[in-house]
Amino acid sequence: PQDEQADPDQISFSLTDETLPDEETAESLEETEVSEEVSEMLAQADDLIAHETPDPVIPPDPIDVPIPDPIVEETDEPEEAGIADEPGNAEEAAEESEQAEEPAQPEENEEDDEIEIIEHAPSVKQPKQYRGILITLTVILILLVLAIGGVLFYDHYYIQTVDNMTLSGDQDYLTVTLDTDVDNSLLTVVCSDAHGNSIRQSVTNNTAHFTGLAGDTQYKVTVEISGFHKLIGTTTDSYATDSRTEIVSFHAVTGAEDGSVILNFSVKGNDDTAWVVTYCADGEEEKTKEFTGHMLSITGLTVGKTYTYSLEPVADIFVTGNDTIAHTASKLIYAENLTVLGFDNGKLKATWSAPEGVTVESWTVRCYNDAGYDNTITVTEPSISISDLDTNSGYTLDVNAAGMSLGKRAFVSAGSITVRDVKFDDSVAGQLTVTWGYEGAATEDGWLLLYSINGGEQQVVHSKNGTGAVIPALVPGGVYTIKVQPPQGATVFGGEGTYTAAGGGTFEGYGTKAANISFRMCWTPAQVGWRWYYLWSTDFTTEFKVGEKASFVTHVEGSYTWSEDVIDVLFVIKNAAGNPISITGSTRPWSGMFTEGYGELDMPTMPATAGAYTVDIYFNNALAGSQDFTVIG
Repeated sequence: PQDEQADPDQISFSLTDETLPDEETAESLEETEVSEEVSEMLAQADDLIAHETPDPVIPPDPIDVPIPDPIVEETDEPEEAGIADEPGNAEEAAEESEQAEEPAQPEENEEDDEIEIIEHAPSVKQPKQYRGILITLTVILILLVLAIGGVLFYDHYYIQTVDNMTLSGDQDYLTVTLDTDVDNSLLTVVCSDAHGNSIRQSVTNNTAHFTGLAGDTQYKVTVEISGFHKLIGTTTDSYATDSRTEIVSFHAVTGAEDGSVILNFSVKGNDDTAWVVTYCADGEEEKTKEFTGHMLSITGLTVGKTYTYSLEPVADIFVTGNDTIAHTASKLIYAENLTVLGFDNGKLKATWSAPEGVTVESWTVRCYNDAGYDNTITVTEPSISISDLDTNSGYTLDVNAAGMSLGKRAFVSAGSITVRDVKFDDSVAGQLTVTWGYEGAATEDGWLLLYSINGGEQQVVHSKNGTGAVIPALVPGGVYTIKVQPPQGATVFGGEGTYTAAGGGTFEGYGTKAANISFRMCWTPAQVGWRWYYLWSTDFTTEFKVGEKASFVTHVEGSYTWSEDVIDVLFVIKNAAGNPISITGSTRPWSGMFTEGYGELDMPTMPATAGAYTVDIYFNNALAGSQDFTVIG
């Protein structure tokens, strides 16, 4: 029925040209409705679109938001729709469609129907389109806010910038200055060499300091940041330290004369330069000396004064280390009477003495050999005992007083022998038996017993078996100095001793004394068993040619007693210096010494070289008489 209200979305009807409003009225109503409902939203969209994007902003890729296709109502008149699709009939088809959908209305309700159609016609599709546009703009706005926030986070928190880095230093230190607004507590400067050795320093007031750097070294300097940050800008640089010369040691010792000093030093690094030493003492002018090498001797110093010596290079090079030393000028002091005692249970022992009236603070003893052994020991007493040595190896001993350059030296040859426990036995009259023990290499050629009497010429007794030898004749009262050593000439320590023979004094016995006995020297007669009365007065002489023999005619004045005792007769020939050169003896009964107060004695030996000599004649180790004589060539 026509009075029932119909839903425009569900009912199709046709309108005639008479029921539609005129074009001007329709356009006016359409503009009014669109402007009032959409204008406000379009204005907001224009503001958002016109908003200036921050620089730099990297806009995100557009998000593809699917927009649903508009709803197209189906029609039961495909032919009319087909006609409308043709370009030439579009407007005409639209008009016919509208007329067909418009239901016929009575003329009397023409005004009311006209108003109702105007109210419902624009509201069929437009609200859904506006909601899609609003959603799209809202999403774009959210994305813009997130992008701006990300840019601000990236620029103002994550990224930190060092605008510039300045390196300054000299020799062994470096100062790193940063041009940055970054919080210094987040920064660390690392200084690394080519070997991976690194030094880390914190930053304060945009500055980091490094000390103790190696000379002539290339360093890489890097700035690091902690936390969730990235550091950009000038964060890496390099720095090279200058080459340097280090004075490793500097010593001063007394030179080879009183009031002298020897300076010596060692360096590490470049030392291809001359050096200058400056020195002075209280009350003296400062002096300088230029020299090359690492040693300098200075003389003419005042003994007892302390001098300060300063060392510096002539060339302009950087020097580190100890370049100053003090030393007191003194007299020359050295080890006197240095004696190596040899090995005692594997320990090498030596003794010496300080000069008279001098106190030495300490002594330095260096023991070394060619096999690589080298040991330096400091002692306060003038003696030393060195353990852990090989008794079959050779060694050298250098002994120096504290502050002295001149020392004493002793040698220990390989295969050395230490002789100890030397003993003397004079139980057999007229002879001395010497025995000893030893430590070290065994000897296959026996031993040599070297001895001298009263400091005279050295004589030798060869002992081929065992450790003992006999000195066949003793000079009564003579002082014997002995030394034991092997024939092969190895170094021998110890084995020395002194023995004083019994006797001495003048002869007295058998009813007479030395003062009553005279000795007249003569050529030895050719007859065997000669007697004193065979001689002419011209046969008595004290001058002999080399190779001639000599004898004595003895005479006892006064009375004497007769005895069958056997006495020792000893001839000791001494040179002009008083040193015994020949000692020979024999025995005979006292009863055969004299006949009617006279007797004859042949000298067993005569000197083989020309010179002045003296012969001493002993009876039972007591001096009975002496005679000077000469041997000519």
